[in-house]
Amino acid sequence: VVEIGGARLAVGSLHLDLHGAARLRHAGEAMTVMERLAAAHDAAIVLGADVNERQHLPAWRYLATRLADCHAAAPSGDGLTFPAARPAERIDAVFAAREARVVSCGGAAAGKADLAGASDHLPVLAELQVDL
Repeated sequence: VVEIGGARLAVGSLHLDLHGAARLRHAGEAMTVMERLAAAHDAAIVLGADVNERQHLPAWRYLATRLADCHAAAPSGDGLTFPAARPAERIDAVFAAREARVVSCGGAAAGKADLAGASDHLPVLAELQVDL
């Protein structure tokens, strides 16, 4: 939990499995932990995730029914994250509690060659506003 300007955020990072059934189960387990943490600290959830699947598949849909998909809410750029060298899929995301206003969400402002050299996925950057 971090506090910024009086607003509390329960911040998490999630890397889901390559197997679909495990992805959905792990997404549920992660949300249980995040919801308990947020409730205990009166905090809004922000979750960065390598979902390892597209938006129409079960684990992504599960997360997006509980939190806002930041890129879907306020897209900046195409949102494609994988593979980093020639992005063709959006399988990484930032999800946030609905009480957080998504200002924008897209890729980081850096050279594609630098980003592709850092990981096999491109980063996702979300700008959020949380009212006190």
